[in-house]
Amino acid sequence: MPPRSRKATEVVNQVAKAVNSGVSPRKRAAKRKATSPQSDSGSDFEATPSKRQRSTRTANSSPKKGDVEMTGDVANSELPPKAPKVDWSVERPSYLPASLTFSLEDAKKHLISADSRFEAMFEKLSCKPFVTLERVEPFRTLVTSIVGQQVSWRAARSIAWRVCRLYDESLPADVPPPEDYTPPERFPPPHTVAETDIATLRSAGLSGAKAKYIQDLAKHFAEGKLSADKLWSASDEELYDSLIAVKGIGPWTVNMFAMFSLRRPDILPVGDLGVQRGLLRFILSQHANPGSPVKLTTKSAPEDVGGSQTTATEEPMDATTNVVAAVGKMGPPPPPVTPKKKGRKGADNDEAGDYPIPAPFTPSINRVLTAPVMPYPLPPGVTIANLRARLNGKNKIKGAYLTPQEMEHFTESWKPYRSIGVWYMWSLIDDD
Repeated sequence: MPPRSRKATEVVNQVAKAVNSGVSPRKRAAKRKATSPQSDSGSDFEATPSKRQRSTRTANSSPKKGDVEMTGDVANSELPPKAPKVDWSVERPSYLPASLTFSLEDAKKHLISADSRFEAMFEKLSCKPFVTLERVEPFRTLVTSIVGQQVSWRAARSIAWRVCRLYDESLPADVPPPEDYTPPERFPPPHTVAETDIATLRSAGLSGAKAKYIQDLAKHFAEGKLSADKLWSASDEELYDSLIAVKGIGPWTVNMFAMFSLRRPDILPVGDLGVQRGLLRFILSQHANPGSPVKLTTKSAPEDVGGSQTTATEEPMDATTNVVAAVGKMGPPPPPVTPKKKGRKGADNDEAGDYPIPAPFTPSINRVLTAPVMPYPLPPGVTIANLRARLNGKNKIKGAYLTPQEMEHFTESWKPYRSIGVWYMWSLIDDD
């Protein structure tokens, strides 16, 4: 047999050593490849992690409470794209005028002439939205309204803070406690938000739907379809049409923005359960027996004083969408609710949209409500017994205390200052 070459001898020795160790040459080659810093092609290669490394990596990457759940392309990337940078030295927010388009004193006189009980109510409680005239940044207000849909006020504040921090890393990473909360002074401009990736917005804690809603709102402002000047000068109908065209904004948000940001004097949110409940108590108090004021015999249901009304364009989706008294559009009432305010009995606080819903009156308001006044005429086919049953929660109409037509009927004499009367109806929801 001819002598072996040096290379053949090396191969024989490797095979013999592998047989003795129980490891095949193929596995030994794979092991050498896995432990080498680069593959044969020269591209980066990550060695298979050890069992301990795998367990550590899994533990570190497990989701924590409050983290955003990523799917699809977002889940495959380590971090979402960074938000576009903002040049704060040149960015200037756009505000609505801090003024009224009407005389509040004239409005009060008109309501007192329509129902003398308003005089005592005005003395007991100042109509804050129409007295304390603060500058409102419309884009910021509408964004926070969308953020606050169907979440608690604490969650809404936390998310809104993180949205601001996407564009301003100088803000503290930890959101201040609710009692010490101060909104960030600077809010990202619309054109920058419009250019922000959806995954980036979601990283602040927004749902996918809300991230798209906010981006759509930002595009409307960036393209000039919406602006502080246009919103201020628009008629009620123009305001409704321009805002309802934005994804995520429905009739309830339009009504609240019209009342509290634009301070429109004649807004009647017919779909709001809180306004319905307060108005019904206001009406029925005139028909109570002497010394027996109308009381709420059941506690306010959670849906009566929580969150914002949802529609087909607000989150979550709902099929009933066509009510807004501000522009005279009538239809079946959607499932309405009143935003919650800190201090309201047993309620959470929903201040995401900066809508200053008043706290309830004290029990002494019963003496005001039962003062002798001319009773309001009832709509055809409606009786006092029927209205009492609705107030007690027994005979609601599709979940509502009053239909839009009945609310229009009872507040007819308040025109053109129904917004002021409505604000006081929120204070009549609860009866201590």
